[in-house]
Parts: sequence; C-alpha cells; structure tokens
Amino acid sequence: MTPSQALADAAHLVQTFQSDYNCGPRGTPTYCPVITVGGSYPGFLSFAMRLQHSDVIDGAYAASAPVNFYSQKTPQSEYYNLVTKSAELSLSGCAEAIQSALSTVHEEILAATDFEAYAVSSLNVCPDVPSYITTASMFADELFMVIGYTFANLNMANYPPTNATGLFSACSTFADSTLTESQKAATLLSTLTSPATCFSLSSQLPAGLNATVSSGDWSGVGSGADGEMWDFQTCSLLVESIGYDETSMFPPREWTMDWLTDHCKARFDVTPDPLKLATSWGFDDLESTDLTRVLFTNGLNDGWSVGSIVSVDDIENAAERELVVMNFPNGAHHSDLAHSDPSGEDTVDIQKGHADILQLMGRWLQQIKEEYQS
Repeated sequence: MTPSQALADAAHLVQTFQSDYNCGPRGTPTYCPVITVGGSYPGFLSFAMRLQHSDVIDGAYAASAPVNFYSQKTPQSEYYNLVTKSAELSLSGCAEAIQSALSTVHEEILAATDFEAYAVSSLNVCPDVPSYITTASMFADELFMVIGYTFANLNMANYPPTNATGLFSACSTFADSTLTESQKAATLLSTLTSPATCFSLSSQLPAGLNATVSSGDWSGVGSGADGEMWDFQTCSLLVESIGYDETSMFPPREWTMDWLTDHCKARFDVTPDPLKLATSWGFDDLESTDLTRVLFTNGLNDGWSVGSIVSVDDIENAAERELVVMNFPNGAHHSDLAHSDPSGEDTVDIQKGHADILQLMGRWLQQIKEEYQS
C-alpha cells in the first residue's frame, strides 16, 4: 500500500527470477539484465525502480508516468484543461457544447425545490443518492465529479483518435441539438451502469468508512476495494493536485490541501504528505541524482502528460546519462503500451515510436553486456 513496498516486492521478484534462471552476478557473462516497463502509476514505479534500485534494475521504460504530479510541480487546472483540449480535438465544438450543457444542469440542480426529485426525473438518477449528500450544492459537486472523471477516462482511451472512440461518441451526444441539456448529461451517465435502467450514484463509491465520490484523486479512484486502495494511496504519499477552473469545460471547483486533509482524516485517519517521496527520493531535481537509462514516453493528448516528464532539456547531461523522452502527438494514455501487437491501426507517430523504442532497448542491452564483459 506504499510505493516503497511495491518497489521492494518488485526487486524481490526480479532477484527470484534471476536465481531461478541461474543468472550470475553483475560483472559476469551469465548476468541477466533487467529493464522495467510500466504505464501510468506503474510507469512511475518503473522509473522509481531505476532511481531507487539501480543495484537491481539496469534501465527503465516509463510511459505516461506522473512524476511531476508527485513532486507537486503541476498546477491543478492543467489536467482537466488538457482533457478539454483533447475533447475539442476529437470533435470541433465539443468543449463549448459540454460547458453549456453542464452549466445549465448545474443551475437547474441548484434551483430545484427538491434536488433528488429533479435528478430522478431529469437525469435518470436512481433514487439511492448516498445519505452523506444532504444539499443541492453537494449533489452537484458529486455528480459533476462523476462526469469529469468519466471524460478523463474517455480521454485516456482516446486512441487511435478516430470517430470510433468513446470520447468522440460522448462529444457527439453533447453536440446533438435534438436533446435537451439534461438529456445529454443523462445519456452520458447511462453509459456507466449498463444494463441498469437508471444511473446509481452509489455505484461510484469506493469501499470503506466515510466513502465519498470525490476522493483523493479527482481524476477518479474507482469503486469497491480497488477504489478504497487508490483513495488511500492518494491520501498518503501519492498526492495529486487536480481541480477544475473556469477555462475547462466543467463547472469550476478548486482542489485544496485543506479539503484533502479533511477527507483523508475521515476516511483513513491519515495526513497527506505530498513532498515526502519527491524529497526523500530526489526526483524533484533529477539533475542532482545519478539516474541513468530511463525512457519517458507520453501521448500528448493524454491529460496525464501535463504532469509527466515531457522534456529533459533542463538536465545538462541528459544525453550522456541516456535520459530519453519520446512524445507522441496522436497518443493518449500510454498508447505505446497498448495491449496488442503494433499494427497498421496505430498512428504513424506510435508506429515510429515502437521502432525507436526497440532500437533503444537493444542498444541498452548491448551496452550492459559490454560493460559486464569488460
């Protein structure tokens, strides 16, 4: 339940495999080199393995790794602003259509005599609104949190960026002039609880005490036990400053450390420590570390790219240290690590990326082989 525990587990696993395959120690011809690979939070862990366990790991491939979120270098508005930009790229006029619809729905919720009755009749919300939601304003915050992270998920999966993606479909719904503003929102919500006949806000809750839809990660923590685990992680060491400002397509809502602290106290009786990892591991200043052989990749349509390593130009000796960045203009969330073999359906930049990454990994392995045979 902490990054350090995850890294220790991975180091033990690697060393166990090396033993099972009769690998010799470093510096011997039978040594088996190891390159970690991961995307998203596992991309951060892949990078961190090389940073923290360079005695075990020889190189790292870190895709869509939110390093700068965890070093608290990313302004809170940037994530959903890029989600907004990505939606607009998917369908021209999408961002304005969503902003207009959600603004209208927000006003209708606050103006309703009975916000629950309005939600049931106009948004097709099930009459099982969680009991902690006692005001129209609180209901609006939680409903728009769901809509926000639903678009965040659609943004991450928007690859290849064609008319066949979920993001394009959602944008088409909001651009449909035959639907009322509330019908547009209801249509989006209906995609989350199929085959249910209404949208259950309670279905979005993580497990555990004092669970709320708005949790430690405002891009969404998930539901059930998985959601509870990620809520804890983002309540303790993996603090992510993600909020909504007036330039995104969602109703503005500021994220604050005070809000997070209160939430995490009620949920887990823990206090967030946003800088502990960055300062103790040193990734708030990569130039001052001895980090070598790390590849950072990013899809530039991905909201997480705003908190990832998209350039190493500020690291004076990055080339000599083999700190490499590859950015893909058409890529979404770790699109270069899609769960299928490279194919003609991949965009040209991702196809080239696959070739470049294979070449880089091969060069690293050859370097390691030569180092240990000398």
